[in-house]
Amino acid sequence: MREHLSSSDINHLQRFFRNTAFRFETLDGYNVPQETEFLERFEAGESHSIAEFEYFAAWLTLVQQATQEGRRIERVRVISEPATGYQRWVMWIGQFAELAGEVIKYITRDDALRAELPVESGDWWLLDSERLLRLEFDESGKPMGGELIHDAGIVLPYCAWRDVAVHHSIRLDDSRGPIRADGP
Repeated sequence: MREHLSSSDINHLQRFFRNTAFRFETLDGYNVPQETEFLERFEAGESHSIAEFEYFAAWLTLVQQATQEGRRIERVRVISEPATGYQRWVMWIGQFAELAGEVIKYITRDDALRAELPVESGDWWLLDSERLLRLEFDESGKPMGGELIHDAGIVLPYCAWRDVAVHHSIRLDDSRGPIRADGP
């Protein structure tokens, strides 16, 4: 079974998983209007409070609620070398998501390709290892919703890719790797 979800549906991710949600993030940047001001301020070297960023604060609340309920939210971000401005920014704001309970790891694009991860296939969420949410973006990186897939034959390879991605990725505070976040 497949169903199309709007971007608004996806913003309420907690409705779609009982125990685990894993995101594989591949783009060099995203065109999310609610992020523009804060990304520009970061790139200009201006400090800003994460509390000012309502869109992200809503995500932090979702993560905090889900993890307090015993659910797990995890993601692996594929990072270019050198990292794009957007990637440096999400590494910086990622520290706040981690404080809320999300587990975030990073892998360089070259390492992801060597590990035979589906980097060119785009972003996706794996929900409870049972459902796949393939995310859709326009050519500018603007979120266009996604397709929720329940077919075990399609979902199974994504479970394996999740395991490979988690195994080969590192947290920002891991001294083994070259990935670093630069703050404003």
